Amino acid sequence: RPGPSKSTSVSGVVDWVSYGRFQFENYTYDARAALRLQTFLDNCAKQKRISKGTWSERVFIGFLLFSRISRSWIKYHLEEGTAGWDKTIARLPSIVLVAGCMARAGDAAVGKGSGVQRFRR
Repeated sequence: RPGPSKSTSVSGVVDWVSYGRFQFENYTYDARAALRLQTFLDNCAKQKRISKGTWSERVFIGFLLFSRISRSWIKYHLEEGTAGWDKTIARLPSIVLVAGCMARAGDAAVGKGSGVQRFRR
C-alpha cells in the first residue's frame, strides 16, 4: 500500500534534527529521544499505521501467462512429436522460469566461464 514507511519517517526526522541543530544553538537530540522515536515507530508499524521497509507496486505477470507458455510447450511436442515425454516434462519448469524472469534462453544458459550455450530450433 502506498504511504509512509518506517525508513521514510526516520530519514524525515534526521533532516528535521539537522535543521534544528543548524537553526537553533540550544537544540538537542539525544539517545533517549532517539529511543523514544524508535519505540513510537515500532508501535506504529505493529498497528499498521506505517509500513515496514520499502513499498513498491507489484508487477503482475499472471497465472495465464505461465499457463499459456506451458500449454504451447506441450502442444508443440504433441504436434511435432518427442523422443521421450520425461525430458519434455522435465524441461517445462525451466522454460517457465526463463519466461517468468523475462530473460532470453541464452541469458539463462550463461554459465560461470562456460560461455553461452546455443540452442537449435
